[in-house]
Parts: sequence; structure tokens; C-alpha cells
Amino acid sequence: MIYWDIETGKKKVILGDKISSDGHQDEILGIIAEENICLSCSKDRTIILWDIHNLKKIHSFIGHTGWVTV
Repeated sequence: MIYWDIETGKKKVILGDKISSDGHQDEILGIIAEENICLSCSKDRTIILWDIHNLKKIHSFIGHTGWVTV
């Protein structure tokens, strides 16, 4: 996964293992970012709310019966 810092314009590469260990367990189908947060949705039927600055999971939304897309 690649994370772009909007303020500096610098690219930060995040290895899949770092995210998947606490995040999605299948392919990410969409990402929406605003201010300090990001929502990602996945084939694993979850939506995850992330803190963009430290790339930590804030909350997982579970219970969807199918893939979640934007």
C-alpha cells in the first residue's frame, strides 16, 4: 500500500503485512480519506476507520453480508 502525505507530497510505502495484521484480511476495494481519517472497505466484508497520521485502526465496522465497495 502506498500512503501519500498531502502536506509534504512525500510517498510512504507500507508493507501489506503491517496493515493486514490489524486490518483487512482480503483485497481492499475502496478508500476514502478526509482530514485525519481514512475509511477502507474490502472483500472481507468490513469497513475500517483509520487514523491517517499514525496508521492505526480506530474502529472496524463488521456484519456486512457481502463485499463492501465505495
